[in-house]
Amino acid sequence: MKKNSEPQDRLLHDLCACSAALSAIAEKLEAEGRPLDALTDAEWRDVEAIVQRVERCDRQLDECLKDTSPCGGGPMPRAWGIRV
Repeated sequence: MKKNSEPQDRLLHDLCACSAALSAIAEKLEAEGRPLDALTDAEWRDVEAIVQRVERCDRQLDECLKDTSPCGGGPMPRAWGIRV
């Protein structure tokens, strides 16, 4: 089985952090009894910043993965990129 490269591991770790941050925002809203669409301006800015991080990670992962197939041979189709 092929292992991830260090950049891939770093990007996947960053995506996990983004997921945790979004979960924390959702849990806070739930604890306060607010619906998910009732974000304050500051919360919206936080969510938008997280979305930008996810998009950046997605692009970088696509770049890491496009030249590597799952079995270690030639180029891999871009369709194999991760979408969050």
